[in-house]
Formats: sequence, C-alpha cells, structure tokens
Amino acid sequence: PVLFRETCLPSPDSANPMLYIDAGGGKSRFSPFRRAGDKRSFEEISECDEDGYARARLGSNGGVFFRAADRTPRSFAWRVLEDGKVLELQPVDLMVHKKPDGRRLTFRIDFGQTILNDGVAFADPEAHDALEVFVLTAKREVCTVTLRKDVLTRTSVPADFNSQSCVKRFGGSFLSMRQPFRFRAASNVELMASSADGGLVLMHRDRNESGAQWQETYFNERGWSGALTLKKLNFFATQVTVRWGGVDLDPNAIADMVRSPDANYIWTLSVDYYLRAWNTQTGKVDKRLDIAYDDQDRVLDSILMVAEQDQLLQLIPRSETEYLLVVHLPRERCFKAYRVLKQFTSVDATDLRIELVRIRTPYLPAADKLVNGNVWQVEKFHLDMADLGNSRLWVRARSGPICHTFTINLDMRDLTAVACHRDSGWTRVHSGFLTPEELKAMADFPGDLDPVDDSALTPTESWLSFLFYPGRFSTAGIMAALHMYRKGRGLSVASLRPGEPLQEQVVAAITAKQSVRRMSNDWPDYMQHKLDLQTQWTTFYSLLSHLHSRRHESLGFAYDDVEGLAWTVYADCVAPVRACSELEMCCFNTHLLEAETGNPSWAFSRKIYSSPGSVEVSRIIDAARELRLSFSYTARSKLDEIVARDALDVPENGETLTADIAAACDLRRDVSDEDIDELVARFSPLGGVGALNDEMVLNVLEWLENEWQTAGPGKDVHLTRPGIDATVEIARETLQRAKAVLLDICALLACVVGIFELQDLDPSFNADRMYLSALDHSKRVDILLWLVDNTVAGGITLLETIFLNEWQCRSESSMPWQLTLSSKSWLGDAAFRESGWEGFTAHILSHLLKHQELDLAVDFLKFTPEEPTTPWLLYLQGRLYLSQGSYNEAAALFTEAAPDLSTPTAHSPDTSHLLSASESIHFFSGLAQYYQHISTLYESLSLYSYVATFSTLALSHTDPLPPNFSASMSALDRTKASTTSPLRTKLDAVETEMRLLRIKEERTEILSRLYNAYKQTHRFSEALASLSQIEDLPIKKSALKQLVEVVLKTSPSLLLELGFGDAGVEDDVDGILSGLSSPGVRKLVYAYRVKVGRFRDAAEALWEETVALTREGDLEELIGVYTLLINTLVCCQEAWFLVRENGRRRLVEVGDLRRELGALLDRREDGVRGR
Repeated sequence: PVLFRETCLPSPDSANPMLYIDAGGGKSRFSPFRRAGDKRSFEEISECDEDGYARARLGSNGGVFFRAADRTPRSFAWRVLEDGKVLELQPVDLMVHKKPDGRRLTFRIDFGQTILNDGVAFADPEAHDALEVFVLTAKREVCTVTLRKDVLTRTSVPADFNSQSCVKRFGGSFLSMRQPFRFRAASNVELMASSADGGLVLMHRDRNESGAQWQETYFNERGWSGALTLKKLNFFATQVTVRWGGVDLDPNAIADMVRSPDANYIWTLSVDYYLRAWNTQTGKVDKRLDIAYDDQDRVLDSILMVAEQDQLLQLIPRSETEYLLVVHLPRERCFKAYRVLKQFTSVDATDLRIELVRIRTPYLPAADKLVNGNVWQVEKFHLDMADLGNSRLWVRARSGPICHTFTINLDMRDLTAVACHRDSGWTRVHSGFLTPEELKAMADFPGDLDPVDDSALTPTESWLSFLFYPGRFSTAGIMAALHMYRKGRGLSVASLRPGEPLQEQVVAAITAKQSVRRMSNDWPDYMQHKLDLQTQWTTFYSLLSHLHSRRHESLGFAYDDVEGLAWTVYADCVAPVRACSELEMCCFNTHLLEAETGNPSWAFSRKIYSSPGSVEVSRIIDAARELRLSFSYTARSKLDEIVARDALDVPENGETLTADIAAACDLRRDVSDEDIDELVARFSPLGGVGALNDEMVLNVLEWLENEWQTAGPGKDVHLTRPGIDATVEIARETLQRAKAVLLDICALLACVVGIFELQDLDPSFNADRMYLSALDHSKRVDILLWLVDNTVAGGITLLETIFLNEWQCRSESSMPWQLTLSSKSWLGDAAFRESGWEGFTAHILSHLLKHQELDLAVDFLKFTPEEPTTPWLLYLQGRLYLSQGSYNEAAALFTEAAPDLSTPTAHSPDTSHLLSASESIHFFSGLAQYYQHISTLYESLSLYSYVATFSTLALSHTDPLPPNFSASMSALDRTKASTTSPLRTKLDAVETEMRLLRIKEERTEILSRLYNAYKQTHRFSEALASLSQIEDLPIKKSALKQLVEVVLKTSPSLLLELGFGDAGVEDDVDGILSGLSSPGVRKLVYAYRVKVGRFRDAAEALWEETVALTREGDLEELIGVYTLLINTLVCCQEAWFLVRENGRRRLVEVGDLRRELGALLDRREDGVRGR
C-alpha cells in the first residue's frame, strides 16, 4: 500500500547565492582567486565526464539536520561532494511565520582532505543562535565550523567574509592513535567518537571555548584507568572481527551511541549486540544488556552484526525521569524498545531501571519484494511518538542501490503491549515519477518509437520533448551525457561554444555524421535515416539515464519531530515526504482491490476506498491507463495532438468525435486482441465494458475536480524558496496526473466506440458528450501545465510568478498533509476563478504584457478565444499586436473595445495591475479619456499617424467650449462678483466655470497631442487647425513657434500657403518671423507681410535687408532690393516708414529711396566705365 510519496526539490544551482568557506588551512580545492559566490565557467561544466560530474554534482553522503523550533533557518540538507572533501549545506525550511526576504545562502565548506565515513555531525547551541558543524577528517582532525545567525540569515554573499573566523581545528591523541568508527554530536560542547578497536571517547569543552580546545575523556569497561592502553597488541592471536570499509572491527566496536537527556549516561550498541550504559561521572558501564537474547544464555558466542547500518539507536525523552530507547536488531530485522526510568537510591545517587517494551509489528515482507530479494538492511529509522495513540515508525530499507521507505502506525499508549493498529500494517512511500524506471513507463517515453510509423513527430522532436520537459532531467546531467556521447563517437568536444542553446548542441551531436542514404532505385531512404536517428537517440538516453540513476542514489533519511515530516536525501536532490491525496491513493493502490478478505491489504483497501464511488473510479482509471499504455507511441502521440487541438478549439456537439479519433489513431490495427481481453478483464468487476455509462465517466471527472478544491481557511505562514519549489513541484505532479487521467479517459472513449459494437454498449452511453466534458477539464489542465512548464528570468515558473501571492496554508494538520492540501488548493484557486475562462486568460496575458514577456505572450494567445467577447481581452490582444508591430490589427481591436472600456463599471478587469495609476484614470471615464490613452500608446512608439487618428476620435467625444471662451469666463466672473446676483446664480456660475475649465484642460491636452502628431507627420495645415483651437495662450504661442520653425526647416514656401489668418495668429507669426535674423528669413518675412497686405511692415523688412547688403558690399543685390523696396512702399497710402539709425528714429520716404537707388546706379555706372 502507498499512503505517502516523495517530492524532490532541486539541488542548489546558479540561482542560489553560494558562500564558499575554506576550512582546509590552505589546502582548499577552491582557487585562491575565486570569490565567494563565483560560478563555474562554461568549460568546467561542458567538458565534465562522468567522474567529474559525480564529483561536482553528486553527493556521497548526506542527511538533514533540524535546529530548535524557534530558530530560522532551522532545517539544513547536507551532502558530501568532491571526492569527500567538500560539505554542502542548503537551508530547506518549507514554511515560516515571517515572510522571507529571498533565497538563503547555500554553503560549500572545503576541508582540503577527505571527510571520514560517518564523520559529519551538527549541533544547535542553546546559548546563541548559530549552527555548528563538526567534521572528522582523514587526518584525524576534528574541524569545527560555526555559522552564526548573521551569516545563516543572509540572502547575499558578504564581500568581506573571512573563512578563518568561523573554522577551528583540533587533533586529539585518542583519534590520532585509532581508527575512528562512529562520530556523534551530543551537543555543541560534547562530541562522541568510537574506534574500530572498541574504544570510546567523549570530547567536551566549556561554552566559552573554541573548537580548538576540546578535552578528551576515555571510556572502557574498567573505567578510566585503562583507557590509554592500546588493545590487541598480540597480532598473532586469533580474533573474530567484522569487515567494514577496509577496516577490521572488534566485536566490542560501538556501532551507534546516544547520550541520555540528563547527560549522565552514554548508551552504546556494539557489533556483538551488547547494549551498554556508560556513566559519564565514573567512566564505567552501569548497565549491560544482551539484546540478541534478552540477557538469556547465548546460543552462539560470536553473534556479530553487519556494520553497514547508519543508525541502530533512537532515544525519545518522555519526562525528566523517563525516556524510551528504541533499538534495531539487524539480524532479526525487528525493533525493541527499553523504557528507562531514573530512580533515586539515596540523596545524591541514582540508578536506572530498565523495562523491555515489546513492539509487536508484523514482519516487513514488502521489503523483500521491493528490493528484489531478502538481502536487505534497515539503513535509518525513526519513531514519532508525538501522538501516543497514533505513533508512526519510519524505516528506510536498502538492498544495494535500491532504497525504499516504509512506515507503520503504532499504538504506544500502553507500553506493556505496543502493537500496530487494527486493520493496519506496513505501507510504502512512493519515490515519485523521476526515477529511471518511472520515466520509462511514461506515455511520452519515445524509447518504443517506431520510426517507420507515420508519426506526427520525428524521433528528434519526440526525444527533445521528452528530455527537456521541465524538471525531468538536470542541465548538468544532460551536459555530462553529451560530453560522454561526443567522446564516444569521436566528435570534437572543442566545437561546443558558450551561449549555444543546449538543445541545439544535443541535436548537432546526434545528427553528426548522419546523412540520408540512397536506396537501390536512387531514392532517398528516409525510413532508414529515421531508424539511424532513433538508434543514436537511444544511445544518448542510455548515457543520460545512467547519470540520472546516479542522481537518485539514496544517501540518507531524516525526520523532523517538530513538523512531523520525513525527508529523503538523494545524491542530487532532497525530497520531503508528503501525504497522498485521495485520488493519488486510489491510483497507487488499485492492486489492493484484489486482496482477499482478512488479508492486511484488504484491510487497507477498506480504508483507502472508503469514499462513495472510489472503487469504481479507481478501476476505471486503472483500466484506461493500462489501455493507453498498450497503444503504440504513434497512436499515443496522435491522441495527444487531437485532444490538445480540440481542447483549444472545441468541436461542435453532434460530430462523431470519438469515432474520428479511433480512425485517426488506427486503433483497430493498433490495439491487439490481448489488449482488449485485458480491458474486458479489468472492467469485469464493474459489469463489463458494456456497463460503462455517462455517470461513471462524469464521476471520474468530478474526482479530478475535487482534487483541487480548497481545503479550509488560510493560516498565517509563508513559503520559503524551498517551500515554493515544493509547492510548484506538487502542482506539476498534480497536473501531470490529471492530464494523464484525462488522456486515459479519452483513449478509453475512443477505443470503446471504435472497436466495440454499438449493441454491446450501454444504450444511454454518449461517448462524444463525455469527450466534450473531458475537453473542458483538459483545457484548464493544459493552461496550468503551460504555466508550470514555462519560466522567466531565474528559472521561476509562470505559475509561481503570477499566482504565488494567492497561496495560503490550507490545513491545520501535520506538515505532510499541509504540503499536499495547500498545494492542491492553491492550484484550485488559480484554476477555478470567478472571472471565468476569459477573465483567467486575460489575467495571465496581462501579467505577461506587464513584464514584457512578449514571446511567451504570443505563445499564450492559443489559449485565448479567436473572437474574444470581453473588451479587456480585446484590449490586451491589441497591446500584444502593438508590441509585435501589427499596428492596424491593434487599432482595430482598440476601437472594438472602446465602448465597453469607456463606460463606468464597479469592478476593474485589470487584476494584474498592467495599467499604472496615470493610465487607469483613462478607463471607464468616457470615450475621450479612453482614446487619449490609446493615442499615448502609439505616441510612445512614435507612430504619429495613429496618434492623430485616435486623438481626433478623443476630441470628437469632448464637450465643445463656447465660441468666445474668454468672454464667457469674464461674464461668469462678473456674475460671481455681482452683489445683486442671487446665491443660486453664483453657485451655478462657479459650477459652470469649473466645468469649462475641466473641458478646456482636457481639450488642451488632446489638441496638443493632435497638433504634435500632425506636425511630426508634416500635415501642417491640420496642425495649424488644431493649434487654433487651443485656448491656453502660452501653450498656443509655444506650439505656434515650433510649427513655424519646423515649416522653415522643411519647406519655407509652405509658410505662405498656411492659413494663419483664418487661425487668427497672423500677428504672432509675424512676431516669430521678426525674431529670426538669417537673410533667408528676412526675405520670407517680406513675402509673408506682402501676402497679408502689410506693405509698410514688408518695406521695413526689406530696409533691414538693404542694411545687411550694404555691409556686405553686394551692389547688384542691393540695387534689386532697393527697387523692390520702392515698389512695395508705393503700395501704401502714405509711402513712408520709420527706421532706427544711431539710436534715433528716421522717417524714410519714397523720394529718399529713389535718391539712394540713383546713387547706387551711378556707382555701378562708374564702375562699368572705370571711373
């Protein structure tokens, strides 16, 4: 039976800030120039063979250490890397009460020498908040690394960190003269170590002493007196020993040890099955028990245990005077417990009373089957007695590389008769779906792909989809497998280039030296080419699968008593053990339904399948799963393709949907008679395939929906980074299972309709209607899977990015249930939103646009309706088209959404806050405001023709101003100031004034944008028309000057064609032109003044030109200008104008000009004649 399952968390990667600590005293593997937090180079990773990959990425030993409940962080996963020389610590707290401020530091401590097996211990000091790490090295040194709170709580690497400030080393005489065997930390000031020859040493220090000041106390059965003598100096005597790691262990060698809560005793269990209580005050053994025979006479003198077990003892405090000592007996594969009571024999003396507690648990038969034989051992165990009536024993069993976790419920209320619960027994923890065996059993595994079949995907596409599915294989593993593959085929490793996508590197290696050969008729042999590619992909996967299996080699097991959570540590990941949901338990335990009455499995099935309809649902899911797995890879791929397509574009009801699927997948040929017989056999308890009806299928779909329902009220806790990873991974597992079940149901429907005769089926069964119901569920699953499978910067999934703020802890029960229920409820909160499908898709699309994830937004469009019915979704699609350069399409969508997005509403559809505060005021406030916003969007892209279009629309929806705005405002001022005006009239005048000012401000903004758009597109007449409507004189004058300057730069002659007179700005333009001093402008001023009939002013402009030409000495040009000046002046009724010379004004008349012109002509004549 399976009631729990593991959820793997990824190992630390480049996204985690990493602090490197040199504890080797100058012998560190880390470069002296390498700073804390530096990443490895591309060459280090890409040229990593299997050994290098294993050294850098795979641990050889590991576990999880838990600090006190009030410490943060309190849970640390640890691994030994780099050939046993580096210790890695990773905080793995899942939930905390205070919101975390980022990723915690991961620590890598390099000791420069090999860490001994079982040579790592931890302690949580009571006096100060810190984590102390004790490591026993091959040099027989004890290294103490103290990580204080200020370092543990950091989220960034300190620039001035000094490794020597936290590292101390100690070389004791006891350890230097003996071979260490076991190493434990009783506290941060007491360490215990045993040796291969049976010795025991207690190392202690004062609280104010460092890790270099340990004092050693030696123990043997004679007390302290003989502790310094070397044992077994007679090397020629025959001795019985146990081999362990190249060392011969003495039968008295201590295999495990724990200290009593009062620190007065050290309990040890030796290889010869003797349990001893060492008195720390006298150094003698106060109690000695033969646990193999319960102190009866031994049948065999030399009963020795295998020394491979990591743990044999567990001490559980119950009160100040009582504790429980749980012992595992490897030879019998059973557990014993001893109740230890402290008794006072005198005022100062105490004694121990020991009572044997027999734990009546059934033998662990499941382990024999699961580990492929009876050669297995218990590696770790833990008894959780938080609830005496529902205590739980956890066991980690190993047989070679195969490891499984088992658990059983015990009733510990009466220690005289401890037994497992009635209708209970051993259950197994599911290892998840990332093991090599589970991966090969997946429906999308392309290992059985037949390239000859007409598959929708090529071998390369199928393998890439499988290998690069998010979270399935590690990037480092793929790169290492690629290096091994290239080396095996003789391909140049040097051809790899930094920055080249990994998928392209893999494809390039697979297709290297692969070409399409010719058949005998000289036609290309594409079938053989596909077969060759499939062969190469299979070879590559065999290498990757080997590395992947090494990633999942078990290193350790730990149990958190505070949270009630078990952990499994693997070579490249750590996995908390969570409770299975009801649907998961039904899917995992279908085999229990066949158990006979009275069998423990039958008892379990009654508990697991207690909900109404659970048996039926489980059998249908099981039959459908086995049916789809029997399909060929081509048929499965075709089914996936059709379901995915129909989910996005639901076909019309009434079509022969399932029959078409059966024909498209060619199920009559693909499904064998044996597969049909198996299907019939699995349906026989339900009445046969002919009993399948709509209600059965709807029950399965209802169970899928209930899987995500909210579990309860929220609790005030927050997720840490590992907690987020676990939550997202549980969501991915849930969605993958839901998608698999839906595909299984679709396969079942298609098979039943396509293969079975209609008269053999239930008359009321409507497979097509059920298929449409399944599509409705599949659509929601597909979009959530898309959110899980796609990531943004930092490798963060979109599901986390968009919906993490909606997560709540939905359970008051233990942590295993909190993980499952809260994660699934969070998924349900995201999937079943009150806003409906279009509101849901709009929320996601809006988020992608807000964060400029345009490529993902384009891909996400497939989930949105082709013809959206909500205006907000129209607007969002318009924003996306705008960012993609489809400006006309965007304009059409913006215009279509305008009526609804400009009408006031109670609730804003902008749930992801795409719009800024300044943008949101333009929505639901009238068409003018809305079109202003749209024109702003186009203006930000310098698309001024569209700005003009939407600004014109905005202007057309504003209220007009009175023809004479200034006069109207003056009239209102007089009304307000009048003493005879009634109060109501004054109030109306104030209200009218405020309304007119608002209209003026709105129109000024629109007209300014419209004027600028026309100016930028050189539509100067429209720009002038827009400008003329602006009532704000400073803005109007500034804009007019800009317009004149632009026209002068673009085409000066256009200035004479613009209707400045109609706009009422002739004088302003004249003033602007007069302020310009270039020669060309003076002539333009003259032409402009002549055009508007201001001849005297035109003459003045020409006079300034004559003055300039006189200074330049251009006689011919000067004569022409004088002639033009005279002709201009005579057009005036009074032919004169005023000029300023030498600070005084002078009257210039036509006669004066004629005389000066005559003089100029004489000068020219004299020049011609040489006079």
